[in-house]
Amino acid sequence: MIGGETRPDPREETIILLGHGSRDVAAIEEFERFINLFKAHSGFPRVKAGYLELTAPSISEAIDAAVAEGAKRIWTYPLFLFPGRHMLNDLPRLLTEARGRHREVPIHFGEAMHRHPKLLELARLRIGPLASEGGRSALLLVANGGSEPGRIEAVERFAAKLRPAFPGVQLLSCFAEIAWPSLSDAFDQCAAMGKRSIVVFPCFLFTGRILQGVYLKMEKLKERHPGLSVRVAEYFGAHPLLAEIVWEGIHQAREVAGGPGLKAKKLTEEG
Repeated sequence: MIGGETRPDPREETIILLGHGSRDVAAIEEFERFINLFKAHSGFPRVKAGYLELTAPSISEAIDAAVAEGAKRIWTYPLFLFPGRHMLNDLPRLLTEARGRHREVPIHFGEAMHRHPKLLELARLRIGPLASEGGRSALLLVANGGSEPGRIEAVERFAAKLRPAFPGVQLLSCFAEIAWPSLSDAFDQCAAMGKRSIVVFPCFLFTGRILQGVYLKMEKLKERHPGLSVRVAEYFGAHPLLAEIVWEGIHQAREVAGGPGLKAKKLTEEG
């Protein structure tokens, strides 16, 4: 079914917001706060969390519980910024398996949110106003890295779309781990280009281990580059605009087909 032909019905359907899961209590608390914010925004009463790993309930447990509670249809939306192994493989596999267990209950799956235009708007709000300072200022967009080329390309495309919002400011994308360039590389590049002011935008939905690691690296980089004026912007977080993005994304979710032969690209696409 093409996304948009069916709409969520609050009377007998359930929404499950899919998260990665974390051992960081603060990260899970923030995820749960967003669920409450989303409920208030959407007016949809039956909204649950399902986690890929590390945290209960698992995605499979959340779907099974929703069916046991009488859900006639389940809408799932991944709170993952960019495509990667989880979006392209793990989540489609889990949802296909759940559809096989509950063939009488349609399950819908939304795509990664990086392509939603309102995400750019939220990024601009979190970053705030920037002065070009005669070409001596830079904006570093730091994202979670990965080994998948599609993920890196999606981050770079998002940065390219954000760039026109800050004319005269050098915008560079970099990564917290695994991928190149690293946050440290980006700082060194800014210093080599003669930049005097840097704003760092952590391109993360919620707090967690990796984001906390970014903050620790930032303190060390400030010490290494005392001549740079550095400001760290807020990450996306539980913002009303994020709730709008998720609600609109759910309305465009596609129905998951049953059976073991489903290809991941039928559920979500890169780009």
